[in-house]
Amino acid sequence: MLQSMTMAMAKLNPKYKLYDAFMSLKALRWAELKRSVDDVKKALAMEKLSEDALKASSNFKYYDEFMSKTTNEWAKAGNSIDDAKKALGMEKLSGDAIKASVDYKYYDEFMGYSALGWVGEGKSIDYVKKLLGMDTLTTAAFKLNANFKYYDKFMTHRVGGWLNSGKTTDDVKKLLGLDTLSADAMKLSPNVKYYDQFLQHRINNIIARANYVPPPLVTYDVYMSNSVKSWVESGKSVKYVKKELGLNKLSVEALRSHINRKYYDDFLALRKPEV
Repeated sequence: MLQSMTMAMAKLNPKYKLYDAFMSLKALRWAELKRSVDDVKKALAMEKLSEDALKASSNFKYYDEFMSKTTNEWAKAGNSIDDAKKALGMEKLSGDAIKASVDYKYYDEFMGYSALGWVGEGKSIDYVKKLLGMDTLTTAAFKLNANFKYYDKFMTHRVGGWLNSGKTTDDVKKLLGLDTLSADAMKLSPNVKYYDQFLQHRINNIIARANYVPPPLVTYDVYMSNSVKSWVESGKSVKYVKKELGLNKLSVEALRSHINRKYYDDFLALRKPEV
């Protein structure tokens, strides 16, 4: 019955919370089992709905949860862009038509996850450009391409990797294909943004190190004096303090010459007398 209601109506049903929890778990399970998009639409009674009706359905929430999890799984498995498009029924779409699709959100999520995966797999810049169909674009067309956002995500995370791996500015220039360019040509390259990012992070790290002031060393006497104050304020017993100072099992003679005798005496002098 809940499946045939709109989301607003379904939420008014007293059984909605149980149904919602059950269906959310089911959606994640479908993703783990690699159920197809069409199978899940059918299971949710959404296979014959128009795009507008699909989004208005009370079950759209579970379709959305399934799809978000599924696109992540596709990316982890290394599914190709063409495979993802086909699974989403977008294999014949391109450009603005892809963005207008009801499933564009999931394509976008898949591409974002994939971009992170390419970084983790150590894919080269040239490999990613070709994969995104951007390897033959002019400089002017590069940033206007629909896939630029995924290239940008890939490159921004690559910069982070270079910083952590200790790459030099010359290394990065070469990786970005900027090492053979003139100063003017370098300014026009879409990759100069990532060189600037790398330089800015390096500069920020240098400034942070230069401004770093190490904390003052705490002497044993200061540390122990602070401990005594803490014990007094928290009302610790004589027995507890003796044990903490390593004095509880000493002979009278050994107690007199122990390094911590001073702090024991300080504690006794500062503590409130027992009533």
